[in-house]
Amino acid sequence: MISIKIDLNSYIQKFNQSFQDLVINKFKARLYKYILVLSYNFDLSILDNFIKKKIIFKKLNYPTVWLLNYERSLAEKEFFQKKNYNILLIENLFLKELILFFGEDIYKKVKNKKCNGKVKFLRSILNKYNLRLIISPALHYKINLVGYLFRKKDIKFLIYHRECYNFSKNHIKGFKTFLKDNNFYWKLVDCFIFHNEFYKKLFSNNSKILKNKTKVIGPLRFSKLKFLKKNNNYNQKRKITFFAFTPSYAAWVHSNKYNKFVKNPNPFGNISYYLKTKLLENKYEREIYFYDAFIQSNIIFAENALMFPEYEFEIKLKWKDERWIGLIYKIIKIKLGKYPKNLVISYDSNVWSKIQNSFLICGYGSTTLLEAGYLKTPSAQFICGELLNKKYKNRNRIISHYKSFKLIKNSRDLTNLIENKSNLFSKKLYKMQKNNFFSYVANIEKDNLEKKFEKLVKNLI
Repeated sequence: MISIKIDLNSYIQKFNQSFQDLVINKFKARLYKYILVLSYNFDLSILDNFIKKKIIFKKLNYPTVWLLNYERSLAEKEFFQKKNYNILLIENLFLKELILFFGEDIYKKVKNKKCNGKVKFLRSILNKYNLRLIISPALHYKINLVGYLFRKKDIKFLIYHRECYNFSKNHIKGFKTFLKDNNFYWKLVDCFIFHNEFYKKLFSNNSKILKNKTKVIGPLRFSKLKFLKKNNNYNQKRKITFFAFTPSYAAWVHSNKYNKFVKNPNPFGNISYYLKTKLLENKYEREIYFYDAFIQSNIIFAENALMFPEYEFEIKLKWKDERWIGLIYKIIKIKLGKYPKNLVISYDSNVWSKIQNSFLICGYGSTTLLEAGYLKTPSAQFICGELLNKKYKNRNRIISHYKSFKLIKNSRDLTNLIENKSNLFSKKLYKMQKNNFFSYVANIEKDNLEKKFEKLVKNLI
């Protein structure tokens, strides 16, 4: 497990590393730009060699699958590695440079069904490696332009949409607006996969064409979940895990109409300014970020870590992010004055191991809490800060699922759960969470996810 116990010196070191990473990324972006420009303008083989090195070959004549944003498609990568496919994996930084390379008018050309010489140049390279399928992990990614551009009769484009466990009224409204605004692009996709019927119907309800190319398959990684041992002896464990969330995740940011009032929207907004002044730098921030929900959830967790030094408390981040780690450190220092010795921060991918080794899982709006339910580990949702304000009830991702979970609204709520750990498990909640998992994530006891996906891919290409 990758864990961090934060002190000031280590935070400074991490900041320095972040700065170095930034410099390296700027250098790599410049390098990628030169690779593209020189290869195209002087008909050099640099780009060809670059792409060839990014392909995991099984056999040269096997079909090649291009996984866009492959770091979010690790289960798909593992699936194709077991089958007779080659896999193209190119980092997002290169894809961003590639889109810039195509020119500012590329979206207009896509809509006018025209492609410039640069697109044709890259297509000629991809044709050498028998590219047959491009897969994106979300509808809203800008890198989907790659799929729109390179999709042809013999190259299919598939979107395996991930964001399917959010039932806030605002998100659903924004999702519908997004679908309508981008309606043209859906013609350029051969197949859409959603994790549940709710989002499938939301996406395809008004179009017969979309209904015919929209399927429901849960995340492939859950194929392994049903073989894991249930956490029947949870109360013998001495660990609590908090699957953390960001201020933007709490407030709902995608397709948010207020985004246009904020420069460079990011997962954390201007929370450092808010922590320092208790003021918003921009009056629209409250519509995009739930700072208090983020702050209070971390404080409640850290405060209980101080109260129960005999237990291990772990904050699991969704990804490695030094700013996120630094913010947690800053919040704890400002609000509590000292950092608990039994609190660690991690960003590795061993989600199920953490669930199995914990007697309580905390979080907000994450399928991880449903996974915990399936594995018989008690779970609780943080409903604090802005999430307690009725003004923002239409932002709440899981307000319709409250009855399925224990709720943490303040520090005492979590304290009570810890003090009564032997009585945390509830058959009623377990049944509700398990049913919600089957309905909205994956019915792994009924469906063989990999077989369904394999059949779809074979029919597609």
